[in-house]
Amino acid sequence: MLNGKVCLVTGAAEGIGRATSIEMARQGARAVVLADLDENSGREAAALVERAGAEALFVRIDARQAADLRAMVDAAVSTFGGLDVLHNNVGVLEASFTDQLTVDVLPEDVWETVYQVNLRSYFLATKYAAPHLKASLNGPAIVNSASVSGLVAYPSGPAYAATKGAVIQLTKATAVDLAPTVRCNCFCPGATETAMMRARLSMFFSTSRPPGYFPGARRGYEDPHAYVKKHGFRSS
Repeated sequence: MLNGKVCLVTGAAEGIGRATSIEMARQGARAVVLADLDENSGREAAALVERAGAEALFVRIDARQAADLRAMVDAAVSTFGGLDVLHNNVGVLEASFTDQLTVDVLPEDVWETVYQVNLRSYFLATKYAAPHLKASLNGPAIVNSASVSGLVAYPSGPAYAATKGAVIQLTKATAVDLAPTVRCNCFCPGATETAMMRARLSMFFSTSRPPGYFPGARRGYEDPHAYVKKHGFRSS
């Protein structure tokens, strides 16, 4: 389904990003560029992509830094001769930085960090990748990771919910702006079996809130591989 495509995935070291990168290789991608802050896990994921049949390049980025995002796109294009698919997937939770999580006490610097990673990086990566995607003759596409939290808010997550809701709208605006050359879609997973989500739910359920109060918690964790099987269609 992705035969011959060059794909770029942010937040690719673990979770949905890693599973997506491997699945892209399995579905015939020629190359996958894996971008993440975590170099050790990122290089491990790149090795798994190569084992699945595609060329792989790991690029270390801080998604808060515009220069890193521009260099990431440049590395993909210079190494593999172009770009066909951008998967904006990187994300953080405010609970990774503070225990002051409600909207009335959340530190402003934490709000800014979540915004920069979860939303601003999607805009910038899309902006820098757009000229190369528009030049692609191989079905260019953008896939954004949103969240059920962008549709249904949960307690103690105002920045995450706001940024994921904005990703949904950014996806729609991007689809309109880049049509008909480049397609843009997003998907909205619930609580997924990742290290970040395990830590968040552990903190959340240490309180007296009942199961089901957190989106997706009633049915337990989702397997990240369950989402990425459909990425071939979104990216094809």
